[in-house]
Amino acid sequence: MMKESVELILRKNGLKATKPRVEIYKYLKNTYSHPTVEEIFKNVKPTMKKISYATVYNVLNDFLEKGLVKEVSTSEDAKRYDGHTEPHIHLICRVCGKIEDLDIDLTSIKKAIEKTGFTVEEISLNVYGICKDCRKKAHN
Repeated sequence: MMKESVELILRKNGLKATKPRVEIYKYLKNTYSHPTVEEIFKNVKPTMKKISYATVYNVLNDFLEKGLVKEVSTSEDAKRYDGHTEPHIHLICRVCGKIEDLDIDLTSIKKAIEKTGFTVEEISLNVYGICKDCRKKAHN
């Protein structure tokens, strides 16, 4: 999965490698579905029978604070989480809410912005539209 162990990554970021943190981190690094808290809970529950929603929220807040995950805002009410923190574009469907990653080099965007004298700390790009599945359904 990763070159460094999850436990080491957590410790390097000042977090104790508890079972909930390890399992949630692994899940987020292995999915591209941008899950909600409820989806994260359902996916880690089989390996941790006693986990609660409060624990999932607390772990996610720790990860957000340390920059280990990103929160993805959509037009939906539920927050979604992304374990892939390298800069990339999110393609967000306005019909079904699906989020797809588009991995392209954002260096030229960063350089163009920095030419204005603006210091880039983070690039977060969301593109809204209609996914191919929803377009197909609309044409049937």
